[in-house]
Amino acid sequence: MEEARQDAETAKKLMQAQFERIRLQEEGRAGLIILKGRFGRLLSNGTGEAAHRNNADDSESGVIDVTVPLQCLVSDSKLVLHSAPKSQLVGFYDPCLGEDKQLMVHYRFSNAEHLVTIKDDEPLRIPLAGQYNVTTRPCLRCALGSKGCVGSCVLPLVPP
Repeated sequence: MEEARQDAETAKKLMQAQFERIRLQEEGRAGLIILKGRFGRLLSNGTGEAAHRNNADDSESGVIDVTVPLQCLVSDSKLVLHSAPKSQLVGFYDPCLGEDKQLMVHYRFSNAEHLVTIKDDEPLRIPLAGQYNVTTRPCLRCALGSKGCVGSCVLPLVPP
């Protein structure tokens, strides 16, 4: 497990420039920002949701930080993970061999924060349907003369 941990840490360091580029791009359009990603043996807070851990990487307790690799998988303000073990993703590893694992993603999309937790082998697609603010009216950026928007972006709308 130590070798897998070191490989994941090396991958995360190599992803840092891509992470910053994607995050800056997503922030510029109020897109998908991964605020915190945790993978492993997450604690339940009694409501069925995984506990929100503050520590960056606590592999001794079976939880690792996967914020950087998750943000690097964001494309066009979407994150799609298929129903396969998440420990196979670049920057991930299995911090608790033989135990049930979950993935917790705390994210911001369209200036609203969301939290989702899935089992290791479940698919994930965020943002969820209904979280888009898609319209044919111009957004505030378009109304202010910004180039590049086609009138169906996810930025706040100009009042009618």
